[in-house]
Amino acid sequence: MRELSHYRRPFLAAERVISAGEPGRFELSDGNRSLVLTVEAGDVDAACQLLEQLCQPDADAWIKLRESHHPGLAALVDQLDRVGWVREGDDSGRAQLANEADELHEHISPGCPPITDL
Repeated sequence: MRELSHYRRPFLAAERVISAGEPGRFELSDGNRSLVLTVEAGDVDAACQLLEQLCQPDADAWIKLRESHHPGLAALVDQLDRVGWVREGDDSGRAQLANEADELHEHISPGCPPITDL
């Protein structure tokens, strides 16, 4: 199992976390992709609420997840990460690259269109 240390501000990349129509099942959706999860034991509503919180990069749930030793939750988030549902919420590096590209463009080729494909 991987740790989440490679993320600065992780978040669960789901637009919605909703009931999947059957007891114990809920669905993560993001655009045209979705994932149905089944809770086999425990509180389904609490699990759904926790996943909703993980959709926010600054949620306290991320701190608790990193500090706790809850193997079931850590394994779930690890699997969600492996299939692309956990993403990086810190885009400061991207913004810095865009600024540097703009500065370089100004010095290298005045009058040409800006670089937009980063």
